[in-house]
Amino acid sequence: MAAASVFAQNADVDYVCSILSAHKMIEGNFVQEKKAPQAKRALKSSGTFIFCDEGIYLATIKPVSSAIGVTPNSLINISSDGKRTVTDNSSNATFQGIANIITAIFNGDKSQLEENFKTQIDGTTSNWNMVLTPLDATVASTIRQIVLTGNTEFTGLTLENASGGTIAYTFTDQYTHETVSNEIKKLFTSN
Repeated sequence: MAAASVFAQNADVDYVCSILSAHKMIEGNFVQEKKAPQAKRALKSSGTFIFCDEGIYLATIKPVSSAIGVTPNSLINISSDGKRTVTDNSSNATFQGIANIITAIFNGDKSQLEENFKTQIDGTTSNWNMVLTPLDATVASTIRQIVLTGNTEFTGLTLENASGGTIAYTFTDQYTHETVSNEIKKLFTSN
């Protein structure tokens, strides 16, 4: 029997960045698990997400309705009663640094990733992990490492903080758009 095999190629930074930057907007569902270093179990929540050039938006549905948006200059919180609080961080250098890093990750900006992290990639194009270790001491004092996972889509992110706690996201039911609607853009405004 002749074996016809298709070998998956090894994943590299270029491949992962091409997955992250392939579309103007990605929407879908997420499950978040937070675990403190001494906790016996993780706290779970779930909801919907949007990744686009304007920022990152996570709308938690369970266990409590709320939303958070991160843009390069602001943090937007929407409470369960719909109250919107916008924190302008345009003059906060630490926030700017972390926001730029987050934006670089979700937009697949290779030069920013390589400038801000030591990168290590394991796996193939059908199942990859990219470990990002912060190079900046200020960021490293908060974030020990970020692990991105995926295949032909970006399927997960685990953030390990400096104290050993983790926040893990699993992204599912994704669909993409090549434009960002005005309705979505309004989610990221300061009004």
